[in-house]
Amino acid sequence: MPERERLLRFFWRLYLLLLFLLVAVKFDGSVEELALRMEGGRAANLTPLKTIRLQWQYFSTPWGRRNMLGNIIPFLPLGMLAPSVHLRLRKPRRFFALALCLVTGIELFQFVTALGSFDVDDILLNMAGAAAGYFLLCCRGL
Repeated sequence: MPERERLLRFFWRLYLLLLFLLVAVKFDGSVEELALRMEGGRAANLTPLKTIRLQWQYFSTPWGRRNMLGNIIPFLPLGMLAPSVHLRLRKPRRFFALALCLVTGIELFQFVTALGSFDVDDILLNMAGAAAGYFLLCCRGL
């Protein structure tokens, strides 16, 4: 296996681990904080654009920017790494199917474990980040 491919696979695995810890679990180093969040109950937003509108309205505030960009930026590497490591994912249909399964899985995980809430808008923003990464990679020539 060429060195470049080995390095890409390493970064792919590292990215998935960090995505799980930082986005799905939202682990900040405190096990106590995780336990408290799990006791807080479950929440869900099934209305498309409900939280996006609110975040856009407050985009000039740190809260609005953090929430909106925090759902887009972490998924940019997904769009660049997945097709680079798994050649079958260079086809748009396959890549977007994988991305949708992954981001929906993260939202479901957060809901079931009560480590976060299920928000359809998070799925939309996460997919926007993955799509942007994918198209950046395509512009570079895959």
